[in-house]
Amino acid sequence: MSQNGPFPRVRPREGNSLGRKLALAPHALPIVAFLLVAGGLLASAPLLARSLRAEARRRAEVELAAVAELKARHIASWRADQLRVAQFAASYPSVRAAAEAMSRSGRLEPALATHVAEVLGQVGVLQSYERIALLARDGAEVTGWTRAAARLAPTEPDLLAAALAARDGAAAELRLD
Repeated sequence: MSQNGPFPRVRPREGNSLGRKLALAPHALPIVAFLLVAGGLLASAPLLARSLRAEARRRAEVELAAVAELKARHIASWRADQLRVAQFAASYPSVRAAAEAMSRSGRLEPALATHVAEVLGQVGVLQSYERIALLARDGAEVTGWTRAAARLAPTEPDLLAAALAARDGAAAELRLD
C-alpha cells in the first residue's frame, strides 16, 4: 500500500491542474442572470397578484364608501326639503282649520275640503308630487290632490303610525336605514 491509502498516487499531467479556472461561453453569464431574474419573478408573481388584488379591493372599498356617504347626504338633504314643504303646506290657515275640524268633529265642510284640496294641489304641482293629502288618524284620506294618471300605492300603516307618534306629526325623526 502506498502512503495515500488504497489508491495509488497519481501525478497530475501538465495542464491538468485543479487550480485551473472554469471557462464559460461568453453568452453564458447573461443567460444565467436572465434565468435568475425570471425565476425570481415567477416565484414572486403570486405575492404580487395577491398584493394588487388587496390594493384594488381597498381602493374600491374607499370609493364605494365615498359614494355611499354622498348618497346618504343627498337623501338627508332631500328629506329635509320634503319635510319643509310638508310643514309649509300644513301651516296654511285653511289646512290648519281642516285639521282642527277633523279632530273636533271628525267631519270636514265640503267648501273647506275643496279649498284644502286646491292648496295641496298647488303644492303638489310645484313639487312634482304624485299625491299629497290630509289624512285622518286612521289613515283615511280626508282631502287631497292626486296627479292625473298616477299609480299610487296605499298608505303604509307603519309609516302612518310613526308619523302620528312623532313630535312634529311628520315622522321627521324616522331613520332611513
